[in-house]
Order: sequence, then structure tokens, then C-alpha cells
Amino acid sequence: MSKKKPAPLPDYAGLLVRIKDRIRQSQVRAVLSVNAELIRLYWDVGRMLEARQEREG
Repeated sequence: MSKKKPAPLPDYAGLLVRIKDRIRQSQVRAVLSVNAELIRLYWDVGRMLEARQEREG
């Protein structure tokens, strides 16, 4: 009795490309979100330092 290989999934290569694209898009959105949050943090820290410097000279 010989074992048959399962039939390949139709358009497996296309599916893989779409999955990779979705992963890359999500990674880019995550990086942009982190960068935006860091910029807000740095501006806030700068404002805090400036306010302290104005109060205390």
C-alpha cells in the first residue's frame, strides 16, 4: 500500500505573499505608533524641564 501525498493547496504561494504583506503592514503600523508615542513623551519631558527651569532659574 503506497501513501499518497496530499494535494497542494491552491495558490499557496499567493496566500503566503498576502500573509507576509499583512505582517509587514502591521509591523510598520506598530513602529509608527511607537515612534509617535516616543515623540509625545520627549515633548512632554521637554515641557517639564522647561517649566522647572523657569520656576527655579
